[in-house]
Amino acid sequence: MGKAVNVLLRRRDGIVAPMNRGLRGLAGLGIAVVAMLAMASAASAANISIGQTAPAGTSGNGCSGCTLFQGTTGSASPSYVTPVNGVITSWSVQAQSGGCNSGCTARLRVFRSLPGNTFEMVAETTDQNIDAGLKTFPASIAVLAGDRIGIEGSNGVRFYSGQTGDVVDFMVGDPALNTPFGACGSSPCYFTSEGNSLVNVSAVVQTSLAVASVSASCGAAAGGGSVTISGAGFTGATAVKFNGVNAQSFTVVSDTQIVAKAPAGTAGQAVDITVTAPGGTSQATLADRCTYDVLGLPKAGLPPASEPAWRIGLAAAAAAIGMAGAAITLRRPR
Repeated sequence: MGKAVNVLLRRRDGIVAPMNRGLRGLAGLGIAVVAMLAMASAASAANISIGQTAPAGTSGNGCSGCTLFQGTTGSASPSYVTPVNGVITSWSVQAQSGGCNSGCTARLRVFRSLPGNTFEMVAETTDQNIDAGLKTFPASIAVLAGDRIGIEGSNGVRFYSGQTGDVVDFMVGDPALNTPFGACGSSPCYFTSEGNSLVNVSAVVQTSLAVASVSASCGAAAGGGSVTISGAGFTGATAVKFNGVNAQSFTVVSDTQIVAKAPAGTAGQAVDITVTAPGGTSQATLADRCTYDVLGLPKAGLPPASEPAWRIGLAAAAAAIGMAGAAITLRRPR
């Protein structure tokens, strides 16, 4: 059985917090605290909806078997353009009023803008039956910020009445994947038509830009410590910040990893690391925090693995109650 000890945790501002634990219990407390923090800090992806389906009861319209996408939208209408890098996880269309006996199908198509007012189709799903009601289908399509959704359909509703400024673009010919096409002059091409109309399609985009974990230590308070940042959506990153302060430098190793040099900070201070990339700026979470070294203790105030388990447990417990880096003193009861 572990011996009982009085533990004094002294903060840099002089405040002392006593704890009374057995040595084995302290090690276990540290492990439990670390596990709880890890679960609480798991980064969650955000979902963004783009486009809009037709209202229920909308009648079918022409253009059987054609492809169309939203050229522009007015201020009163939703955007059909994804604002961030991510993955389309589902898409929806509204079937025509009264349903469809046969031959009503649709497929989602994703278009990317190119220089010179041209586009290319970068992805599409298989044909799906849209016989009746609102239909939603799963998908897994990687998209970049600026990509827009469209639809290729037969018989059912392709577009419906929208607002001022809503303009649908139609295709002449069938676009091939990753092949540029411009405004009409040759086939395939697109032309602007159907003003005050919206395409009958919506999609859910799961954002991929996120910081999932970082090195526990920011390094010395003087700055320059190397911090490894793991996550997703880092390609094309333009900034890495520690509590809003630019990193001294950073290198994008891959879409899932960045190595940054921390700016100067305050010993014992925990800071959020955010990444700005084409997909936007990552949201701050517990998972993106590192702590500047204090009193020679690396890794957010935790002693190195070579230290006794009780010391690691105490340091972890101190960090959990806002006393990371506290001086640890053991005093046996009299």
